[in-house]
Amino acid sequence: MFSSNTKQKYIGILIQSISFFLNALISFVISPLIITKLGEEVYGFVGLATNFVSYIQVFVVGVNTMINRLIIIYLHKEGFKEVSQYLSTVIFYNILLSIIFIPIIIWGVLNITSFLNIPINSLTDIQILWGFLLLCFIIDTIMQPFSTAVIAKNKFELNTICEMVGNILKVSIIMFSLYYIGVNVWIIGFGSFIYSIYYNWSMKHYMKKFYPYVKIALANIKLKVLKEGFLSGIWITTTKISQIFTSGLDLLLANLFLNDLSMGILAVAKIIPSFISNFFISISFLFNPEIYEMYAKSMFEEMAITLKESMRFLIMISTIPCALLIGFGSNFYNMWLPDQNSNLLYILSILILFNSCFTGPLQPIYQLYTVAGKVKLNSIIMLIYGVLSLFLTYIFLKYFNGGLYAISGVSLVLSLLFSLLFHAPFGAKIIKKEWWYFYGLLFKSFMLLILSSIICSIINILINPHTYLQLFTGFTISGFLCLVIEMLLLFRKEEMVSIAIIIKNKMKGLRKS
Repeated sequence: MFSSNTKQKYIGILIQSISFFLNALISFVISPLIITKLGEEVYGFVGLATNFVSYIQVFVVGVNTMINRLIIIYLHKEGFKEVSQYLSTVIFYNILLSIIFIPIIIWGVLNITSFLNIPINSLTDIQILWGFLLLCFIIDTIMQPFSTAVIAKNKFELNTICEMVGNILKVSIIMFSLYYIGVNVWIIGFGSFIYSIYYNWSMKHYMKKFYPYVKIALANIKLKVLKEGFLSGIWITTTKISQIFTSGLDLLLANLFLNDLSMGILAVAKIIPSFISNFFISISFLFNPEIYEMYAKSMFEEMAITLKESMRFLIMISTIPCALLIGFGSNFYNMWLPDQNSNLLYILSILILFNSCFTGPLQPIYQLYTVAGKVKLNSIIMLIYGVLSLFLTYIFLKYFNGGLYAISGVSLVLSLLFSLLFHAPFGAKIIKKEWWYFYGLLFKSFMLLILSSIICSIINILINPHTYLQLFTGFTISGFLCLVIEMLLLFRKEEMVSIAIIIKNKMKGLRKS
C-alpha cells in the first residue's frame, strides 16, 4: 500500500481531474459563443493580453520563485522566524514593483494602438479588457507568496478547489453578460478580476490557518533576503525570458508580421492545447510538496523514485488527450466551430499540443532545477534555445512566408531537440543518476503516443462521428482503451490496486459529505 503522502497525491490528482473536466465542459460550451459573437480578430486580444502579462512577470518571477522556495523549505523545518522575514520582504518588494508598474500600465493601455494592430471599432473594449487583466497581474503579484502555505502543507487539493470555485464565478459573470447584457470582450477581463480576488484571498486565509505563527510586519523586512532573492533569481528570470522567446511571442508575431485575423486563428487553435497543457502542469505540481520535503531532508534516492512516478502519471495524462485530438480533432473542430477554418485549426492544434505532449512528462525535472537551486546552466541553455527559436521564426516569417505554421513548427522542433539533448540528461545528473536515466520513460512516452493515436484514429474511422453524441462515444471508447493499455504498460499491479482503493474511498467520502 502507498504512504499517506502518496494517498494525498492521488486524492489531489482526482480533485484536479474533476476540476479539469468541469472547466473543459464550461469552455466547450462558452468558447464558441464568445468566438462567434466577438470574431476571431477580437478574441485574439484576450490571449495577447495574457501574453503581455507574462512579459511583465519577468521583473518579479526570479525573486519570487527563489524566495518562495526558501519559504517552503523553512515551513517544513518550522523556522517561522525566517519564514516571517522572507514573506514580509517579498511582499514588500512586490508592492513596491506594483507601485512602479501602475503608471506604466495606464500609459500603455491608453496608447495601445501605437504598437499593435487593433480593429478601431473594438478599441475601447480591448483597452478595458487589458486594464482588467493587468490589474489582475498587480493583485496576483502582491498576493502570490501566500500560496506557499498549501504547498508546504501538502494540501494542493485546496488550491485546486479554490481555482475551481474561482472559475465558476468567472464563467457565471461571462454567461450573465452573454444572455442579459450583451457580448463585450472586456467582460472576460472582469471575470478574471473577480477570480483573482477570490483565489488570492483564499490563499491568504490558508496561510493564516495553517501557519498562525508567521507574521507579516515592517520589522521583518530584511534587505539581505532581497539580495539573496536577486542573486539566486536572476537565472529564473533568464529562463522566463527564454520562455517568452519560444512561446510567449507567438500571438504578437502573428499580429505584427501577419494580421489580426491570423493572430485570432492562432489564439483559437491554442484553446484546447493550452487547456490540456495547463492540466498536466497542475498535476505535476501535486508532486512538488513531496519533492521539496525530500530535498530539505536530503532524501535523494526517494526523490529519484518520486520523479519517475510523477513522470509515469504525466505520460498517461498527456499522451491520451493528444491521441484523442489526433484521432478525432478534424471532426471535433468541424462540429465545435463550424464557421471557422477547421482544418487549419486542427493542424495548428496538433503542432502546439504535440510539443506539450512530449515535454509534459519532463515537468517534474523543470521544477527540480528550482528545488535544488540548479538553475544557472539551465537558464543559459534555455536562453540560447529562446533566442534561436525567435531568430528562426523571424527568418521563416520574413523570408519564406511560413505563416502560422512557422510560428508553431519552429518552437516544436527546437523544443524536442533541447528536451532530449539537455533536460533529460541534466535532470538525471542533478539526482546523481546516469545521464540516460530518464530516456527509457521518454521512449515509452513516444511509443504510447503512437499506439494511442492509432487506436483513436481507427475508432474515429469506424464511428465516423457527425454528432456530438457519436463524438462523445468515440472519445469514451478510445479514452478507456488507451487508459487501460497505458496503465498496464506504465504501472505495476499493486500500484493500480492501491490507486483504485484510494479513489473508491475518496468518492465514498464525497458522497457522505
